[in-house]
Amino acid sequence: MDKKRTTIRRQLRIFRRIVITIFLLGVAMLMVMIFGTMEDQVKGDGTVTGIRDYYIKSLVNAKTVKIIRHEGELVHRGSELLEFDSRDLRDRIVMLKNDIKELNMEINVKDKALALLLKDPLPEYYRHTKLSLDEAETRLERSKYELEVYSKLYEQKVISRREFLKVEMEHLTNESKVRRLNEDWKKLQDGMAGEIIAKAEGELQLLRQRLNSKEQELKLSEQHMEDYIIRAPDTGIITDIPPRPGGYFEKGEVVIKLAANQNKKVIAMIDEKQIYKVVKGQKVRIASTQYNYFDYGYFDGQVQEVYQLPVDIKGTKHYPVKILLINEPQPLRFGSSCEVTIIAGQERIIFAMLGLRSKDYLKRRGLTR
Repeated sequence: MDKKRTTIRRQLRIFRRIVITIFLLGVAMLMVMIFGTMEDQVKGDGTVTGIRDYYIKSLVNAKTVKIIRHEGELVHRGSELLEFDSRDLRDRIVMLKNDIKELNMEINVKDKALALLLKDPLPEYYRHTKLSLDEAETRLERSKYELEVYSKLYEQKVISRREFLKVEMEHLTNESKVRRLNEDWKKLQDGMAGEIIAKAEGELQLLRQRLNSKEQELKLSEQHMEDYIIRAPDTGIITDIPPRPGGYFEKGEVVIKLAANQNKKVIAMIDEKQIYKVVKGQKVRIASTQYNYFDYGYFDGQVQEVYQLPVDIKGTKHYPVKILLINEPQPLRFGSSCEVTIIAGQERIIFAMLGLRSKDYLKRRGLTR
């Protein structure tokens, strides 16, 4: 009986020790969870892209006639990528060159004509106006005297009416001629020669202005020829380009997509429930699906920007986060997928397990300043 009681007491002591040990372990675990810290992480899926993405648009309304480079090729800054049909502009340039040639010939003729005008600007009709006027006035005086004589003879009925009218008509003709020559002489006195020269110079100036306008239009047209050839704005990889010529593009429409390859970035999709933890400058671990991270390890990155608008993925809102790739021990291909782990900092274990931030939680309850 005593032996049985001793065995029971021993078993109770062992059980008590086990309970106390479990209790102490529980308290220790609780203390660790409350006061201990761990790395707070935000996970998401991402895609590797170029540090800068170029969306090259068409500057003209035209169809493609030549695809020079193709998707996936590495191109250098300034390389020709694609060519549009520029026949209409080339025809316009030829017409402008012909117009300029004709204007130059016309200006040459006008220059020579102006040189002749400067020597003798008056038309042939006006060159001897003063002599003709003096002669006409003399004839008018004589016809006036004859008219007076014939008028007296007609009154005395010495001559017939027909003879008198003939003399009178000659006098009226002389008067009209003198009046016309006086008007011509007045024009010459008012500077008719200067007006003729000024008109010729004005016409020549107008031709030169037209020539200048045509030359400027030709220069602009030749410059616009560059709009029909798309060149690479930076060194990088072509991610999208028409596979064959013949497609028609309107002005402002995206034709080619290019990813600059000096550096790479990752666009990660983060669940809206975790996005509040992500801020610019946080470190990121990136596991590429191209490489086994047990063999090749992680790629390092840094949060560069958190986008403001969400993207709907399978009914759940995700926010894009741009992550700059800091090191690339192995080459990553554009468009490859990866898993990102954003290090949001150190957090108490219990808050990390509950998905809370201790700083915000305590602040909301007024437990911190």
